[in-house]
Amino acid sequence: MARVFIGVDPHKLSATPEVVDETEKVLATGRFATDKAGYAAMRKHVASYPERIWAVEGSNGAGRPLAQRLRADAEHPVDVPAKLSARARALDTGHNRKTDPLAMAIYASLVYPEPSQVLDALALSATHSGDSDSTGAICGNILGALHGETALPPELAFEVEGRGTILTFADDFVYELSSGDRLHGDYGPFTRWTDRYPRVVTGGQRSDSSPPTARPGIQEPRIIRRSRR
Repeated sequence: MARVFIGVDPHKLSATPEVVDETEKVLATGRFATDKAGYAAMRKHVASYPERIWAVEGSNGAGRPLAQRLRADAEHPVDVPAKLSARARALDTGHNRKTDPLAMAIYASLVYPEPSQVLDALALSATHSGDSDSTGAICGNILGALHGETALPPELAFEVEGRGTILTFADDFVYELSSGDRLHGDYGPFTRWTDRYPRVVTGGQRSDSSPPTARPGIQEPRIIRRSRR
């Protein structure tokens, strides 16, 4: 039997699961109490889907008791942060289905969560009937953050225009956020970053604060300053 995705919206007194297949078809829904009898009824309700992935909203918060019960029963629930779920609802188109780019990207990432399945996840996210390009980009961001760049399919990464520049910018961003003090001490980020990312104004003219190596068309990225305590 094909794998299904079971999303659960947990509350204090009830849990609402929805079973969806890989084509986004809703197979089953329900509402169950959070006591032992309700949990047993919910498990029985989805027992006919042996290949299942549980996704519990806020499994470190409101959904924690349910997630713990599932783990005790040899299930492997995936946490869906409450903020992402709230964002998905906010972006809902009004058709009572969470098929906006963010929700679909999360779904594809959960259906194909392994590093070897990245291409399958991207294909699923980019071939649904919605905003495919945005969904594919978001799905790629999720999978890249989860598995790292080495999991990205070489046949796709090889074709990315400006790939070297993108990787360098990403590395620099991580360096600034994780080891900024080792880069520029107490003098601030502009003692190093302006040499690599010179500031220019419209028309390609160098501003007074830019170093002599400024090149037309290259804009300095916005650097996030961390407060010192």
